[in-house]
Amino acid sequence: MSFEPASPVQTGTAVRGTAAARSATGFHRDAATWYTYLMLGFFGFVLNLQGNIVPLLKSELGLSYSTVSLHASAFAAGMMTTGLTGAPLIARLGRRRAMWLGALGLTIGSALLCAARQPVLSIGACALVGSVGGLVPIVVASTLADRHGDRRDVAYTEANAASYLFSLLGPLGIGAALALGIDWRVAVMLGVALGLAIVVRFRRAQLIDSHADGATAHGGLGVVYWSYWATLAFAVAIEYCVLLWAPEFLERVAGLSRSAAAAGAGAFMVAMIIGRFAGSKLLGRHTATHLLRGALLFALGGFAVYWTLGDANTVGAGWAALCAIAGLFLTGIGIAPLYPLTLALAVRAAGNLATLASARTTLASGGAILLMPALLGAAADAVGLRHAMLIVPLLAALALASATLASGLARRAHAEGRHAV
Repeated sequence: MSFEPASPVQTGTAVRGTAAARSATGFHRDAATWYTYLMLGFFGFVLNLQGNIVPLLKSELGLSYSTVSLHASAFAAGMMTTGLTGAPLIARLGRRRAMWLGALGLTIGSALLCAARQPVLSIGACALVGSVGGLVPIVVASTLADRHGDRRDVAYTEANAASYLFSLLGPLGIGAALALGIDWRVAVMLGVALGLAIVVRFRRAQLIDSHADGATAHGGLGVVYWSYWATLAFAVAIEYCVLLWAPEFLERVAGLSRSAAAAGAGAFMVAMIIGRFAGSKLLGRHTATHLLRGALLFALGGFAVYWTLGDANTVGAGWAALCAIAGLFLTGIGIAPLYPLTLALAVRAAGNLATLASARTTLASGGAILLMPALLGAAADAVGLRHAMLIVPLLAALALASATLASGLARRAHAEGRHAV
């Protein structure tokens, strides 16, 4: 895995030709690929930090739960704003400068979170991370699509695995700082320094712009793309519903102590990393569409163990805890490849409008993050957490239906195009 600089003169058709050549000769990770992997990791680090920092700010600033919830809402709203404005902005700046701007947004947003003494500042910092920092995943997705062509699904899966690995640095660093009696802000700024070091190290890496970027503001995305867009929204909703409510489920339903539930919830994070690396390997033997459907079914099977056998009132506290953690792990394995696979299929369906397609997917992600965990929480207040969690298999069924629809429409469009030729 060597770092080979790309030619600075490749644009448009040349980029697509290079991608086709790489698809034919095998998957190649050049300097730009590693740069995008690491920058998505930086984004994942800052994104995951919010879940660790906001509870600390709640204690320090005396925030109410409703004020705390505004932080996640501000981030999601920022992401959705970027979904609407990101494509024309990237077309104007170019991918290289847009990546720098995104890194700047992540850096300033993290610094503001550390400096916040009023909730308006911490909420604004989360909005900044979502809106300006949200340029990073758009640039990453469009760049990898152009560089790797039909192998973009492998690139997306590896990039998102790297993102999850980086996201673990946040809780580990903050936990270590608190255990050593160091201000948690030191761990945050060390992580930000690592992100800036990545930018400096790869400052000469060429993120080649596509000629199609200049037309993205007026481009059209077809029904196949929007079907996969819906699948992606359902996939993100599933992931965040399980991730955010796992500690509460393990404590209240499976009967674990609060500390044990927090530790047990880590099984989901571990499963996500394993599942994404495994997914990149399986793509050598299975198509993305088949792997997506298989992953959804696997996640449903894992959730059945998690929900059915993880109830202390049904099987006893000891067995419930074991089955709940095992089921959570299996659910995470199934959920892991959903986002990168669906993103790859959606961008593929968009043709040469990779930047516009990548930008619009952040609308799906932001909307799911904004709405679904809150809706599940409201349902839990009404019917209890265990029964409210049944929204997860419902979302999985909707994701399976929309993915099947998209696949069928794509096959029909391909057959009609071939017949016309």
